Amino acid sequence: MLTKRHRIPAIAPPGACTRRQWLGLAVAAAAGANACAHKKPRVVYVNSYHRGYAPGDAVAQAVRERLATAGLEPQTLYLDGARHPAALPQAAQGANAVIRISRPDVVLVSGEFAMRHLVVPFLRAGPIPVLFSGVEWTADPYEVPNKYVTGMVEAPPVEETIALVKMRAPGIRNLFVLSADTPLERRNHRFLDPVYWKSGLSTTYGLVSDFEHWKRAFLWANRNTDVVFFVTNTGIRHWDEEAAVEHIREHIRVPVFCCNASMIRYCVAGRVNVDREPGEWMAGQALRILAGTKPEEIPLARNKQSRVVGNSEFAARLRFPLPPDAVLYP
Repeated sequence: MLTKRHRIPAIAPPGACTRRQWLGLAVAAAAGANACAHKKPRVVYVNSYHRGYAPGDAVAQAVRERLATAGLEPQTLYLDGARHPAALPQAAQGANAVIRISRPDVVLVSGEFAMRHLVVPFLRAGPIPVLFSGVEWTADPYEVPNKYVTGMVEAPPVEETIALVKMRAPGIRNLFVLSADTPLERRNHRFLDPVYWKSGLSTTYGLVSDFEHWKRAFLWANRNTDVVFFVTNTGIRHWDEEAAVEHIREHIRVPVFCCNASMIRYCVAGRVNVDREPGEWMAGQALRILAGTKPEEIPLARNKQSRVVGNSEFAARLRFPLPPDAVLYP
């Protein structure tokens, strides 16, 4: 077991990092690498988000706990992509500098931001093995897996959630899909549309760019459709948490469901992925790589676990019966 002074520190600078800050992190990483050169294997974990973002925190915790069983502590970097998207290229360059200086034996990354801005330009061609998670539906746009990179592709349990809602509101026919107007959400059309058609739902999309647009779309959907799928608020500019909840309280008339645990505060019910699953999978595969398995020998995986969540306040407003196994918010 490493002594405390020999462990590679977790690194998570607050907010968007300046070039000088990232250089400082790289120097610290080099010092840690030199101190541990004759000790344990080195693992770097890069999170696309920030400390305090619940789904990302769950992945990070699962990585740490699984690696700890082998006496390892990952060096952790946060790109802070949701709060500072304009700074992502700089953050990724800084993370790459840390990785190149610390020379880890394997790199773990979670989230599309890390894939797009770090793995593709800097790590995809090797030689460091890379394991990824948090990529929705397909990894084809990133041209992986390959010799050096493999991971877990995740799909939200949309079909299962629609079935859950239809069991309690069997008359729904017209679905309104409410989400941020981002390249990722526009890309997901082709994966989600067949799910909606298979479920017998006529679909209208409302991709919004800012909070005022979201308010108008939510009001229209509750007056003109049977059910709303609120995908994400990430990417909606000027989002106001308190005002959003109050707007929902005032105008909700139909079931609003989600497939993201962080969205249940705005919804009635949903089925969501188990956030820890990809972290546990990445850490487990990292141990295999450290034992000699090559990334190309690890097939692309898909998430399998999900759980039911419910919002007791909004469910009561609609008299929507929540499943007995639902994890309730608040």
